[in-house]
Amino acid sequence: MAEVPVDLTKSTNDDAIPEGEYMVQVNKCDLTDSKRTPGNKNLAVEMTIQEGEHRGRKLFDNLSLSQNALWRVTRFVNACGVYPPPTGFKTEDLLGAFLYCSVKNEQRMSMDPNGNLVPTNSLRSRPSEYRGK
Repeated sequence: MAEVPVDLTKSTNDDAIPEGEYMVQVNKCDLTDSKRTPGNKNLAVEMTIQEGEHRGRKLFDNLSLSQNALWRVTRFVNACGVYPPPTGFKTEDLLGAFLYCSVKNEQRMSMDPNGNLVPTNSLRSRPSEYRGK
């Protein structure tokens, strides 16, 4: 077993975006290799909150392209206003899209790019009342 050298007694939830619904805009969407399942692909999505107290904060999501998770990809892509044919879609089709994301703070941690453990937000998307580029 691996030892995790981190003091969780100093961890707070202050930096986590509070639970709620946020209007976001898709800034980045990249096709990446799955770290958990070799051979599988993910959509790595970066979104920016557009309104309210947390305007400008970033939300991130990784959507698995495995067969069992395509329902999440379909929900997200459709929420971006994209309804692709059976041949697929281009990641750039999602850029600039506006949608609502429901944020739920889960009781789990993940590593940030600097190797620090941080609270993880769970995202659910739904179509926005407006879309724009």
